[in-house]
Amino acid sequence: MSENIYDKEELMLEDPIGLSDLMTGTKFTLRSNYQEDDEESELFPELQTGEDGVNLNTEDFISPWNKPFAELIPSMDKIGMNIYKKIVKHPIDNESIVGRRCCVTISYNAFMEHETCPFDSTFMRGSNLTFVTDDEAVLPGVELAVKSMGRKEESQFIIPYKLLYGELGCAPRIKPKADALFVIQLIDFSEAGDEEATEVVSDADKRKYSYMIDKILEVKTNAIYHFRQGEYLKAASAFNRAINRLEMCNLINEAEEIEQRNHLIKLYSNLMTCYNKLDKPKQVCTAFKELGRLTETDRNPKALYQFGKAMMALGDYNAAIAALKKAKRLKPDDPDIATQLRVLDEKHSKHKEMESKLWRKAMGNCEPTFAEKSFEVDEKFKKEVDDLVTSFQNKPKESKVNVPDGLSKDEIDFIKDFVKDFKMKFVISEVHGKKSCYLTKTGRFL
Repeated sequence: MSENIYDKEELMLEDPIGLSDLMTGTKFTLRSNYQEDDEESELFPELQTGEDGVNLNTEDFISPWNKPFAELIPSMDKIGMNIYKKIVKHPIDNESIVGRRCCVTISYNAFMEHETCPFDSTFMRGSNLTFVTDDEAVLPGVELAVKSMGRKEESQFIIPYKLLYGELGCAPRIKPKADALFVIQLIDFSEAGDEEATEVVSDADKRKYSYMIDKILEVKTNAIYHFRQGEYLKAASAFNRAINRLEMCNLINEAEEIEQRNHLIKLYSNLMTCYNKLDKPKQVCTAFKELGRLTETDRNPKALYQFGKAMMALGDYNAAIAALKKAKRLKPDDPDIATQLRVLDEKHSKHKEMESKLWRKAMGNCEPTFAEKSFEVDEKFKKEVDDLVTSFQNKPKESKVNVPDGLSKDEIDFIKDFVKDFKMKFVISEVHGKKSCYLTKTGRFL
């Protein structure tokens, strides 16, 4: 599963008249063709226009089968629990089938026998249904049907009443002992994992690596699931739980030590990503330090990238630049690292400009400095000038220092601007046809 790493309560709120309501017996706002007195009826006008007033194509909601279900079943395959299935569109990956604790997103139409209009439909509501399997979030027959499906598959299911609404049904929409035809499209799914997998374990077993590792990986899968949902705090909590349980395990041989270390490296790297998403750079640094116990962080581009982001957030631009440049050397074509370096360069430039303004204000110099002017000089030249001025400033007994000749106009202008804040003056003199350049200390601002 990829680690370049969505909330159940919210999901159920998006299903006001859906499967969860049917299962719990919520009072419905839609009408079915079924009435207690068998009175003929039709869909309400608001359903024909959709919840947002958008006209719907009624052909999208017509049942694919208006004859007795008994005549459809022979063309279907039995998948267990008296559920029958007919594949309309095969999945894009026959090896990938919904399993235990998967977050699935489906669209569906559900029809009673002999009825042409659905009694329930995600298409009418204009939103898909997302739920986690094994959470008892939907009708058991629907969950069993979905668990037989692959990604992008569309299938028809005849589901018996015992796995739907029971013997009594749910008047006025659902008849007693009502089997139903569900036409389901599986849009996507991913493993959700189980954050509590490591908790229902005896104290003795919690120390056994071979027993705990599968449960720890369930917690890790749950963390990745929360991360993909944008629930970074929950993700960080799950990653921390997985780390703590993994580090508690007793290891019996070198193979377990190597495997544990590799799992911890991935967990700490992912935890750093979560903390950056939560804008907690100090926690990123702590995780980076822990990672350093396990591996050479200078060879981990993902960790270096996250550490660089954290140091930038803390304002340590030199450390951020160093980390990101190391990451770029390891992954030179990574677009995220390149983008972060550009962002860092912009922030660093703005920081230096602000710092320069503050110094000028403190010293009473309101003239713009080199940081605000554009000179055609490279970074190496700037550093050489900076080193020369710093060295000259630290030698109070010296009043003059030579500067190499042959400078361009931009280089000369740069030096003149640079030395103003240091009470120095850049002088170019010519005596008997011989040209010389030097810096002098003026004792005052020019």
